[in-house]
Parts: sequence; structure tokens; C-alpha cells
Amino acid sequence: MKRTALALAAISICAAPAFAASITVKFDSDSGNDQEAVFHDDGTLTSASGDGTYTYDEDASKMCIESDAYNGCMTFAEPGDEVGHSTAYTGDNGASGTATIIAAEE
Repeated sequence: MKRTALALAAISICAAPAFAASITVKFDSDSGNDQEAVFHDDGTLTSASGDGTYTYDEDASKMCIESDAYNGCMTFAEPGDEVGHSTAYTGDNGASGTATIIAAEE
């Protein structure tokens, strides 16, 4: 569940699916449960903890994920869409940490 929450955070940080075909986000969790997730512009995501779908509300900087491993939402402190952008995130499940965009593909 925590891994998916991290994936959720990644998606929120990359609020610009129109700019890239996919964005890879590294989630550095405060609990030490770090992971990476790839968010595709078709609303799907892939990660080591499983695949799923996501939605992103730009106005609220909030991403919601549905997957086998996690169903919930994350809110990001500062949305961004460029490689190297980092921001804090908090999840509905209490997860928190820093999400960093580490790759983007056109």
C-alpha cells in the first residue's frame, strides 16, 4: 500500500501529461519505503508494486490511484513537469515524503 502511495505522489508531481508520453517519478518516503513509478499520458501507471490507473486534479495538486496494491489519493506541495523537479507529498493513508521527476519521454 505504501509503495502505491509513493507512485501516487509521483503522478501528482508530474501534472503535465500533455507534455510527455510518460514521466518517471522517484518517491523518497519518510518511512524508507522508496520506489519509482512511470505515469503514462493515457492514465495508466507501472511500478514494481504493480500496475494501475490514475487521475490528476491540477487545481488541487491531487492525484488519485487505483491499483491492486493501492487505492487512494496524494496531494503535492508544488506541481511540476520538468526532470529534476522535487516536491513534498502527503497521502490519504498518512504516507509522506519527497517526489522527484527523474525522466520524461515524448
